[in-house]
Amino acid sequence: MSRLYYPKIVQANLAGGADGDVDVGEAAKKIGKLIPTELITAYAALVSASMAIHWASFRQPAFWVCFAICWVLTPIYLNMVADLGKPKRNQIIVGTVAFPIWAYLVSGAQVIPAYYDAGLATVITLVFSLATTPIPMNR
Repeated sequence: MSRLYYPKIVQANLAGGADGDVDVGEAAKKIGKLIPTELITAYAALVSASMAIHWASFRQPAFWVCFAICWVLTPIYLNMVADLGKPKRNQIIVGTVAFPIWAYLVSGAQVIPAYYDAGLATVITLVFSLATTPIPMNR
C-alpha cells in the first residue's frame, strides 16, 4: 500500500452541470499526505533540540541546518515510499514546495522570529492547501 496520496476518481454533476472527476471530500486527505509525517515529526524534534543548545549563537544556524536537511530529504523520502510503477512526480513536487510553508507555520517563531506572523502563516498555509487541491496526484 502506497504512502502517497492518490485521489479516487469519481464522476459527479457539479452545480453548474459540468462533470467533476475528484471527490471533494478526498481533498482534505490529500493535505495530510503531502509531507511525510516522519519528516515533520523529525523537524519539530530537531527544532526543539536546537532551542536547548546552550550557546545562543549556535541556535540560529542549527535551526537552518535542521530545516535544510528535512527539506532536502522531503523529495527523497517521498520517492522512496512510493509504490513501484505508481505515479509520483506531482506528489514529490507539491510535497517539496509544501515543506517550507508548513515549517514556517510550525517553527517560524523560533527560526525567523523577526519575520514570523501567526496570521500570515495561517493564511499562506490555507491558500497553499486550496491552491494545490486541483493538482492531480496521479501523475
